[in-house]
Amino acid sequence: VRTRKASAARSSPGFFRFVMCGGAILCAFSTATAAQEQRPVSAITMKGVVLVPSSTVRRWMETKLGTPFAPSDVERIVSGYASVGFLFARIDSVNFVSSSDSATVGLVLWVHEGKAASVSSLRMDGVKAMNKRDVEAVVTTRVGEQFVPGLLEHDIRALLELYEKSGYPFAKVEIRDVSFVEGKDSVETTIVLEIEEGTLARISRFRIEGNATTKTGVITREARLTEGELFRGDQPRKVKQR
Repeated sequence: VRTRKASAARSSPGFFRFVMCGGAILCAFSTATAAQEQRPVSAITMKGVVLVPSSTVRRWMETKLGTPFAPSDVERIVSGYASVGFLFARIDSVNFVSSSDSATVGLVLWVHEGKAASVSSLRMDGVKAMNKRDVEAVVTTRVGEQFVPGLLEHDIRALLELYEKSGYPFAKVEIRDVSFVEGKDSVETTIVLEIEEGTLARISRFRIEGNATTKTGVITREARLTEGELFRGDQPRKVKQR
């Protein structure tokens, strides 16, 4: 059993990044020459691609039949695997096989998929003012299911939106820890989220400007806002719709 840790950047909506400690991407162009790399690819063969459909791996690639090999595909493939829960996948080798007339090359990718990551533990610290069941209800990352980084990013956005709609527009959600333990069949993932709820916000005063034709009282009535009520993140949108 091996333990690996990943440092996760403190998150905000639209931003999630893992820096793997101990993982490596090994790329060996064992049969390639500069000339071969520039020739059009006539066939793509993938070795070791079992758990993820080869058609999915091909969609991650920039290289297409009839175009030269794009070296950046190594990173694209590894990132693609990580996006579907194979956080320690790697490319062991990229080989080229020249055609009989040397006009094109066959591309052979040797892929090590590794084990899929599954969520063994998910803890959310700092939930005090909110009902914990309401908080847990918006989180789609589940213990026992496959760990997908993009899904956790979605969960963080959902948590921030929940707090904002509940009168906590200054809430923060941070990833305190993500750690991996490599077991027999999968990579067990432990996740710890730290929630800083912030201060409950209320509307102390609101002002209406630019109403040349509509009376202030009419706008105030239709806005359905009152001083002292909770400020919710979706209120500006609802007022605009009204």
